[in-house]
Amino acid sequence: MGTRKKSASAVQPESHRWTIGKTVLSMGLGFSFGWALQKGRVFEPELIRGQFTFSDFGMLKMFLSAVSTSIVAGCLQYWAGGSVRRNFEERRKGGGNNLVLVAGGASLLGVGMAVAGACPGTLYAQMGSGTGVASLQVAAGALFGAVVYGFLDQRVVGTFPTRSKDATTADGALGVSYPAVALPLAATLAATVAVLEHYFPWSSTASVGQLFASPTALATAPAWPPYLAGALIGALQFPANTLICTSLGSSTSFVVFAANALSVVTSRLPRYLQDKTSGAFNNWWQVLYVSSAVGGAYASARLGNTFGTVAGLPLLPSLAGGFLILFGSRVARGCTSGIGISQFSQLKLPAFLAVPCMFGAAIAFSMFRATL
Repeated sequence: MGTRKKSASAVQPESHRWTIGKTVLSMGLGFSFGWALQKGRVFEPELIRGQFTFSDFGMLKMFLSAVSTSIVAGCLQYWAGGSVRRNFEERRKGGGNNLVLVAGGASLLGVGMAVAGACPGTLYAQMGSGTGVASLQVAAGALFGAVVYGFLDQRVVGTFPTRSKDATTADGALGVSYPAVALPLAATLAATVAVLEHYFPWSSTASVGQLFASPTALATAPAWPPYLAGALIGALQFPANTLICTSLGSSTSFVVFAANALSVVTSRLPRYLQDKTSGAFNNWWQVLYVSSAVGGAYASARLGNTFGTVAGLPLLPSLAGGFLILFGSRVARGCTSGIGISQFSQLKLPAFLAVPCMFGAAIAFSMFRATL
C-alpha cells in the first residue's frame, strides 16, 4: 500500500495558515490602528516633524502610551501560562539582528520620519485621512526602498551576521522574570506621559470629559488625547499576539506589495523578495491589517469631519523620506511600531538600541535642517 502524502496545510506552521477568524481579526485590528492614529492626530506630517524640534509632544505621548499598554498586554500573556505564555516567550526569543544594522537602520528610519513626516504605519493613516497625492508619493518612495533593500539583503546580512547575543532580552540578561523588568518600565513610561501632559497639555475643540458625554461623542470627536489613542494601539497587541500569533508592525506590507508586483514581470527575484510572494498568512496578514488601517482612518476622519483638512509635503521630501523609512526599517528589521512598540515591549535588547537611535537621528537631522 502506497504512503499517503500529507496535505500542505498539515505541515504548515500555524502562523502560515489562513482561517476566517484570523482574516477578520487582522482587518479589525488594522481598522482600530488606523482609527487610533487618525483620532490621535499622529498622522499629520507637521505634527510628526514637530516632535523632533520639540514644538509638539503628541507623537511621543502616543508612542510611550502604546509601549506601556503593550507591556501590560505582555504581562497578561505571561501570567496566563500554558500555550499563551509559551507562544509569547517564543516570539521574544526570535527576531535578533546585528546591532550595527539595528543602529544604522533605526537612524535611517528616524531621518526619514523627519524628512517625510511619516513612518510606515502612519503613512496608511495619512492615505485614509485625505492628505492627497503626498501620501502616495511617500508610498512610492517606500516601495522603492523595499525593492532596493530586497536586492541588497544577502550582502547586508552577510557583512553583518546576527550573533546569538543580538537576540537577548533585558530580563534574560538580568536573570529575572519578564514582569520584574516590564512592570517598572511600563510605570516609568506612563509617568513620563503624565509629566508631558502636565507641562504640555493636549488641547482640542473637545475636552476629555466631552469625549464621554454621549455614546457617539468618541466617534464624532475631531481628536482624542494622544495618550488615549496610544493606549488603544497598545491594547491591540494582546489579540494580535494570542489569536494571530504575531505582533504589530507595518513595514513588511510594503515588501509584500513590492515583491508581488515585481513577480508579475520577472521570476528572477532575490530570495528575500521571493519569500514574500508565497500565499502564507504570515506574509499577507499585514496587508489585510494596513489596508484596513486606511479604512479606519477614513471612517474616523469622516465621522470627525476632518477628512482632507491636513496637507501633505512636497514631492522631493515625500519620495526621499519614504525611501528612508522603508529602507531603514528593513535594515533594522522593524519599523516604529514593529521594533519601537512590539519588540521594545517584549524587552528585546536590540529595540532598546533602536528607539534612541531612531529618535536621536530624527532630532539631530531636524536641528541641522533648522540651521540651513
